[in-house]
Amino acid sequence: MTDERVEGWGLPSYWLPRPRPTGWGVLEGRLRRFTEGNVVNGAGGWLPAPLPCPAWAYLTWLGEEAGLMLHGSRDPAIDVFVPRTPSDHSPDTFSKQRAVFATTDGIWAIFYAILERSSGRFGFLNAALRFGAGDGRWSPTHYYFSLSHSAPAEPWGSGAVYLLPRDGFRQQPPGRIGDRPVLEPHFARQAPVRPLAKLRVGPRDFPFLGHVARHDRERVDACSLDDPYGFPWRES
Repeated sequence: MTDERVEGWGLPSYWLPRPRPTGWGVLEGRLRRFTEGNVVNGAGGWLPAPLPCPAWAYLTWLGEEAGLMLHGSRDPAIDVFVPRTPSDHSPDTFSKQRAVFATTDGIWAIFYAILERSSGRFGFLNAALRFGAGDGRWSPTHYYFSLSHSAPAEPWGSGAVYLLPRDGFRQQPPGRIGDRPVLEPHFARQAPVRPLAKLRVGPRDFPFLGHVARHDRERVDACSLDDPYGFPWRES
């Protein structure tokens, strides 16, 4: 259960709360009709423009309400996703398995779709998390994004968020940051999967473009080894 009434949740201010779109009651019918006409039984093609609402909101609705999975990529021409072993330094084993990874969160998917990281010359941190209160309640989703100081000033470009069927995906079990339980919209599937459709996205579709932090990569790498559950290892 997500409790929207509890403000703040005792989180540091660098945890960014998800924006709250308005007018969902009016949009619900339009979203379903748009999805039925362009996504259901889709063959992997591009979704038409314009969308009924901001891209991140529509994608999140698809993931959390319509039962689809999302995968963001700079590559606009993926016909089938095959399991791969990622380069991952998080403490959990889930993120290190050979699988196809996806999410139900549109903002998180857009981040991966627009970040140009092919050079591998800079580091980045990212998270989309709900925090547990210890009594069965979970906070609304909060985000954190940071690039190392060696990253270009504008490492952004256009990309694609792929819409995948949910069959075969399982969610990462709850983890923790410090002494708080966290739940991540991170899913994995061990078999290849073909996308139903894809959506073009760009930097303007990412609502936190002006809130991406910067960090010292060597310091963060050292801190993550000493304190694996201390994400995001900020100096202040």
